This record gives sequence, structure tokens and C-alpha cells, in this order.
Amino acid sequence: MCVLGEARFLNRTFVMDLSVCLSSTYTQTHKDEEGKDFRLYFDFEHLKETSSNVEEGEFLRDWKKWNRSHNTKIPVRK
Repeated sequence: MCVLGEARFLNRTFVMDLSVCLSSTYTQTHKDEEGKDFRLYFDFEHLKETSSNVEEGEFLRDWKKWNRSHNTKIPVRK
């Protein structure tokens, strides 16, 4: 979670995709498994309460609303 520490240091909000790749070290098949839900492995709600972070989908919805309300279009890159 180095990126969360970096976001806190820079006083920024950490936007995260909740779909993670589980390393082969931690799977029974010994193969990387894509698309695992981050919330199964970490307490995302607790992270939201203790630091400034937001789920990617929620961020994009809010960003689109902001663009519409300000009659502008500022692109977001992943």
C-alpha cells in the first residue's frame, strides 16, 4: 500500500480500482488470478474512514457530474 502512503504525503485523494490481481504465491492453483475484489482482502470502509481514498467508479461518476455542472470537459486518464 505504498501508493496510499504517497497520496497521504502529497495530501491527495487516492483513487483505486477495487479489482486486483492475486499473486500466484497466494492461490491454490499457483497462477495469478485477475479480477479479485480488493474488499475481500482489506477493510476498504476502514481505509475510507482513516484516509482520503475513493473507489474508481464512484470517482468517475462524480467527475462526470462535475463536468456537466460546469459546462466543461476535463479528461481523466487512468
